[in-house]
Amino acid sequence: MKRKFPIALAASLLLTSGASTAFAATGSGGSTTTSTTVPATSGNTKQTNAQREAQIAAQQAAAKLRQARKAELAKYLETKKAIITNFQTAMTDARKAFKVALESATTREARKAAIQAQNDAFKSATGAKNAALAALGAPPATP
Repeated sequence: MKRKFPIALAASLLLTSGASTAFAATGSGGSTTTSTTVPATSGNTKQTNAQREAQIAAQQAAAKLRQARKAELAKYLETKKAIITNFQTAMTDARKAFKVALESATTREARKAAIQAQNDAFKSATGAKNAALAALGAPPATP
């Protein structure tokens, strides 16, 4: 037994007064048609001098905001980079000091003291970095 499948057809027509779309579907003996018309735009689309000047002023203000944010973001990133560099330097210095202390340590207590000194230096550097980043705050917001 053959089955009949509904067939849908779509056609768009462009009229001088606007766009008109018609849909037709055929199925089990019936058909449906829907039509939509979009009104044409008026011919008066020129901007007035005041509108143009307002648009230019708004674009200039937006450009100034972008430039200011760019400068603030550059300063923020430079400061953040300095904080991270100082942290990395402190960590490297702590590792070097630990290595020297460990090589010169002859007793178990001296090794434990070297390990404790390294851990304290790591905690101090991490705390200083976190405090500096918290004081720096969030990056400047996008205008």
